[in-house]
Amino acid sequence: LDALAGEGAGDAQLQTEVAAGYVRVGNIQADQLVASMGDREGGKRSLLKAKSIVEPLIKENPESEHPVVVMVDAHVSLAEILGRDGGSDEGKRLLEEAIRVATPVASKPGAGLEVRRRLGLAHMTLVRDYAGRKDGAHQAEALMAVIESLEKDIDKHRDLMNEIGVANSVAAGAYIRAGEDLKAVPLLQKAVALQNKVVARNPQDTVA
Repeated sequence: LDALAGEGAGDAQLQTEVAAGYVRVGNIQADQLVASMGDREGGKRSLLKAKSIVEPLIKENPESEHPVVVMVDAHVSLAEILGRDGGSDEGKRLLEEAIRVATPVASKPGAGLEVRRRLGLAHMTLVRDYAGRKDGAHQAEALMAVIESLEKDIDKHRDLMNEIGVANSVAAGAYIRAGEDLKAVPLLQKAVALQNKVVARNPQDTVA
């Protein structure tokens, strides 16, 4: 990847693919469930390399979706690692930055599905890991606004059902922490209904 990064200077598409490769490597390195890995520091280094590659590409062309997708992936993964290591302030800052950069790209007419999904992922991670009692309701509302933009794609992309269901559960948890239980109830009901549809389509996924 290092060699490709050097060879791809000036080629935005190749640089973006290299950055995506660093994200994949970083996630594998930092995966505590992979016995041979569990290298958080190595994972951070790979994810920071990805971040350093795509950030100049986004500055050059802020409306290009693929670099933004990779940037969000890197920021979310870094935030999750930092959260496990106790670096909550920096993790929250990374997620807020990802949301700030991705929002105008994902909100434009005709925005692609992947960049909208990644914006939802950044919001969901922020709500799940960092929303407190004071800001939980506001962050849940922001998450649900993004999720609503994805719901119209369910018929064409049935795999969205699971992540939209999870997002509803995460938002409901934030409302409960904020003391707004009544707002949580319909979201939990929707999450259960979507999960039932997922299981009906994939009965082998049913937990014994």
